[in-house]
Amino acid sequence: MSALIFDLGGTFLRAAVVDGEQRITHVHKSRIPSVATGCTRDAIWETIASRIVNYERTYGNLAERPSPMVIAFPAPVTDYCHAHQAATVAGNSKEHAGIASLLEARTGRPVLLLNDVSAAAWRVAEITPYRRFLVVTVSSGIGSKMFIRESGVVDDVPFGGEIGHVVVDHSPSAPGCDCGSRGHLGAVASGRAVERLARRRALTDPLAFQSSQLVAKYCATPEWLTNEQHLVPAILNGDSWAFEILRTATVPLAQVLLLIAVAAGLDRVFLMGGFAQAIGPLYLQLLRTLAKQSSRFDLAEIHIDAMFDFAPSSETICLEGCLSFLRQARRLGLSDRLCKRDVRSVPVIAGA
Repeated sequence: MSALIFDLGGTFLRAAVVDGEQRITHVHKSRIPSVATGCTRDAIWETIASRIVNYERTYGNLAERPSPMVIAFPAPVTDYCHAHQAATVAGNSKEHAGIASLLEARTGRPVLLLNDVSAAAWRVAEITPYRRFLVVTVSSGIGSKMFIRESGVVDDVPFGGEIGHVVVDHSPSAPGCDCGSRGHLGAVASGRAVERLARRRALTDPLAFQSSQLVAKYCATPEWLTNEQHLVPAILNGDSWAFEILRTATVPLAQVLLLIAVAAGLDRVFLMGGFAQAIGPLYLQLLRTLAKQSSRFDLAEIHIDAMFDFAPSSETICLEGCLSFLRQARRLGLSDRLCKRDVRSVPVIAGA
């Protein structure tokens, strides 16, 4: 089956074609606008929809109708067509609720939404032998999905895997989450959260900040400090101030992942996401160390080093996962839905 596949993240939109030989081709990546840069939520979702439609216009002849579009979506998804909240994209908004129907109307293609971490889990399952594992993304937000070999991705309830929205900080000063709540794991331990923590610490302890590599080597200021330009390079270069920011933020993540691993008896916990992968082995070792400190139980502790690892793939893992998901369509009872849905081709509105 050919298809058009998309991976929507908090920062980038990736698009590709699955050809008739099940190869991924014509990969395209673009940065999406954000509320932080002054974009309205309506404008963000219209931009995303327009880029998907324009990609379909350009490359749709390589996946002729009724080939579907499958979108790895950063939100809880039910029935493969309803997304509930994509906080990392545009905060606590509802403008995306009808995006599947909108794209079907504009392109005349069936559209299936798939949680982005679910897509990654389907891909990891194709290239690893493990029976029961968890895939965790640490990027703009935090999310997870469990895979069980006998049944597939545990995806039958919309809140499944939404560990980024579990409260881990109950203090009055707990940081705000993009979803509108406070103290969530994603607000404390995600890449976006680590960046925000560094900015707060730079303002509350300016002397320590001024003595760090972020200022001396990377010319950071509290207002313009970023992960990409300042914090991650300083961490990788051994800066103690930057590393302590990371360690503080990562403690609750290690505790949550250890709890899930012990409760479910997991074979592996696979890490992915731009922030975690940018730091690389150092992030993995920190997570292992913090998990051991939270365990203090010999039977679990001897397995922790092997338990935590990076997902064996690249930044296109969610696109690859969309293809893996398509391969499972018949077993999941989705074949008719992929090819025979009654969708209408409606002219694209001006500017779309």
